[in-house]
Amino acid sequence: MKGGLARGRLFVRCLPQNIWLDCKIGNADIANMLKTNTIAALAATSVLAAFAPAAFAQTGNADDAYYQSGPWTVLDRANIFCAIENRDLGEGRLTLSRSATEPANFSFYGSERKDYNTPSTGIVWLFDGEPVAGSILAGHIYQVREPNARVEALFSKALRLTITHNDETVAEIDLKGSAAAFRKLEECSAQYPGSRVPMIPPPAPPLYRPPAPQPVTIPEPNLEGPFEPNQSLKPLSPGRWIGYNDYRGTFLRNEMEGTVGITLTVTPSGRVAHCQITKSSGYAEMDAHTCDLVTRRARFQPGTDGDANRISGLFSTNVVWRIPN
Repeated sequence: MKGGLARGRLFVRCLPQNIWLDCKIGNADIANMLKTNTIAALAATSVLAAFAPAAFAQTGNADDAYYQSGPWTVLDRANIFCAIENRDLGEGRLTLSRSATEPANFSFYGSERKDYNTPSTGIVWLFDGEPVAGSILAGHIYQVREPNARVEALFSKALRLTITHNDETVAEIDLKGSAAAFRKLEECSAQYPGSRVPMIPPPAPPLYRPPAPQPVTIPEPNLEGPFEPNQSLKPLSPGRWIGYNDYRGTFLRNEMEGTVGITLTVTPSGRVAHCQITKSSGYAEMDAHTCDLVTRRARFQPGTDGDANRISGLFSTNVVWRIPN
């Protein structure tokens, strides 16, 4: 095999144990797997999870250059199929992959990445203004939706390719020299009758990382004054004392719900000195958790006596624990 591929890695998931194996594979292994449809067989049985060697649509550095003219390079990929690449583009890379039995697959790898799940609508490839429907994968891989001989002919004849997404230009590509490059692509791919372009899956979506929970911020009471006389005790932002994130995993797993009645003893500084359970939820752990949270978080604007001095007070309320839908 001339040229060959950079050594890659095959990631296989062993079902049903769901164990991942990481096996290094070499040039001959990759070519043999492609020729024997081993990869396709693995994919059909849901065993192949991802195939990501530094080869095929991801790089041309390890392949044989079959033809080179200006920005156009025809590559012999693993002695299986051939491809045209134009990397001389500021906004991305254009690739056409073709076998002897199938029309060329057109792909443009944009440098600007959109959301991974961007809807595959509104993509148009314009060959000298002649529209061809397109699609998008993984937020940055633009493709011709239905490759065929007409699209190949447009590529060979047109002077300019414009790719748009919802009427906004994604790329403007000068096609000068593309006709000669495509003739070489046909010549190169004709060497491998019966072969097919292997379908390399798009990159996996980015791992979702939920945002870190925001710290609970509760205003502090005004302890400087001046104060009005005979003022009542006032809770500060009671809706922030307990939130959904305070629902413990054990409560959820055991489907624990209930209402906890509490009476708080509040100091002249507006903090909780004591929490008394006046009504149980039916679960001692939930009752204790409620008092712990409120004791640490609750803040009050203290009440005052007739001389406008801050004084202690009592505050009673109910805390309802319901599993969120």
